Amino acid sequence: MNKNWLVGLSALIVANSVPSNVYSQDLTDALQCKAEVEQVAEVPKGIVILGEMEVVQVPYYNREVPLDRLVRDYLAKEKPTSVDKKIVVYKSKRLGEVYVNDALLKQFPIALGSSPKGDKEIMGDRKTPEGDFYVAQSYDGKFGPSLLISYPAVDDAQRGLEKGLISKGQYHQIVEAQENCTTPPQGTRLGGADLFHAGGTGYDWTWGCVASDDDVAAELKAFAEVGCKRVHGEKVARTLLRILP
Repeated sequence: MNKNWLVGLSALIVANSVPSNVYSQDLTDALQCKAEVEQVAEVPKGIVILGEMEVVQVPYYNREVPLDRLVRDYLAKEKPTSVDKKIVVYKSKRLGEVYVNDALLKQFPIALGSSPKGDKEIMGDRKTPEGDFYVAQSYDGKFGPSLLISYPAVDDAQRGLEKGLISKGQYHQIVEAQENCTTPPQGTRLGGADLFHAGGTGYDWTWGCVASDDDVAAELKAFAEVGCKRVHGEKVARTLLRILP
C-alpha cells in the first residue's frame, strides 16, 4: 500500500476521532512518518474500510458526497427492480454502515451507552439491543433526528415472560406490534426508547441508543423508511436495522 496514502489515512483517523482499531492495516509506519507531513492526504474516493476489517474498492462509496445523492446515483445506474435499505452497526468497532441492496454507500462513527457490551436485557441497563429490527418511528426529538428501534422483539418478549419481567398481556402486545410492524410497548421492564439519534461521537454517552454526528443522523432519518413491506408474501423491514456485537 502506498506510504503517502497511509499517512493520510492515519491523520484522518486522528482528525475524526475514529478508533484506529476500526482499520485493518498496520499503521505503525504511517504514524511514525505522519509528523513529517504537513498536509493531510484525502482517502481515495471509492476506498472503504469494511466492518470485516478489509480495505477494498467499493464503486459507490464516496465520503465527500451526501448520502441522498449516492442513493440517486446508484439507482440511476443500476436500475434495480427492487430496493432493500439497510443500516448496519458494529458495536465493538463503533462503526455504522448504510446499504442499498448490497451496495455500501456510507460509513460513519457511532457512540453507544455507558454499558456498551452485550445485548439489552432490562430497563436501565444502558445496553444497546442486538439483532435485526425495523424502524418503528421517525421524528425529531430531544437529540435531533431520531429513528426508534423496534425493540423489544418477540424473542425479547419470550425471555421477559419466562423470567417474570413482563405479564402475558404485555407479551401479547409486543407480539402483536411485531406482527403488524408498529411500535412495541416501550415502558415494560424489558426497556425501550432505544434510538438512532444525533448528539455526537467520540465516547459512549447514551442510555443505550446509537448516537452519530448531527449531519449523519439527519441523513439516516431522510434515508430510512418506517415499518415493513410485503415481498413475495413475506414481511420484511422497509429499512433493516441490523445491530451486531
